[in-house]
Amino acid sequence: MTATAGAQEYRIESSTIDAGGGASEGGRFRVEGTIGQPETGTATGGRYTFEGGFWGGGVQAVQVAGLPQLRIMKQGKDTVVLTWDDPEGRFALQESGNLAAAAWSAAGRTIQADGATRRVTVTGAAGRLFFRLSRK
Repeated sequence: MTATAGAQEYRIESSTIDAGGGASEGGRFRVEGTIGQPETGTATGGRYTFEGGFWGGGVQAVQVAGLPQLRIMKQGKDTVVLTWDDPEGRFALQESGNLAAAAWSAAGRTIQADGATRRVTVTGAAGRLFFRLSRK
């Protein structure tokens, strides 16, 4: 697959032949591929990250420049834990089900403070959820 945007060219150099599949798109980008491929992991280049395998979807962190890093850890089959450093509680967690719509709202989830670290547990999320931090 090759996509051209201005003077830049993006290329995925390897592929597999597997069952299943579908398309994913956002903004100017579209990826067509399979679900359930044996390869998993993360490939990065420049500002872009591609996550392969079953865990490549679901809950995603959107990093905002100048704010603490939002980390995601998988716990069990359908639970993830979001954490970020925020000793003074100056940042709010926001979520969206659709990045293209730019419809961010307060996450409305219980935030636990453990010293300088904030923690939110998300269980049984249906579809895709995107989380980011914002200044209060």
